[in-house]
Amino acid sequence: MVGCSKSARMITIHRPNAGKLIATNGMESRTPPCLPRRGVRRIFGTVKFQDGASLVANLTTIGRKSGLPRTVELRFLYTQGCFYATSSKVTGKHWCQNMIKTPSVELQIKGERFACTAKQVMDEELRRRILSLRDSPPILDRVVFEIKPQ
Repeated sequence: MVGCSKSARMITIHRPNAGKLIATNGMESRTPPCLPRRGVRRIFGTVKFQDGASLVANLTTIGRKSGLPRTVELRFLYTQGCFYATSSKVTGKHWCQNMIKTPSVELQIKGERFACTAKQVMDEELRRRILSLRDSPPILDRVVFEIKPQ
């Protein structure tokens, strides 16, 4: 069971079963301690982002084969309430493949953790706009992922 306690600035999530062994399809697995369960929402009021800001943050995905949390440090662009990450390719980039298989991810920025949902940007106009904001001159042969806080 997930419990929540209120503080002055945010809701803190307590997961008493995080990291404990669970049985899934006859195999043992650990519940990922870093990602909140479905239906749990984290609210933050301490970190403010300026539209168009570029920042470096930790992205935690769930491994598509292992089911374990995997963290990578990436550069993100923040615009219109979403974070955007780009990659030269999806093949060979484990964080990209992990997000495609399991879109529930977590961002850690300046000590704050954000539960997010990721998806690959398929809209060509949005993809080009993000790449134009990210680089000057823009490198247009990159893949873009939208990471939206829940």
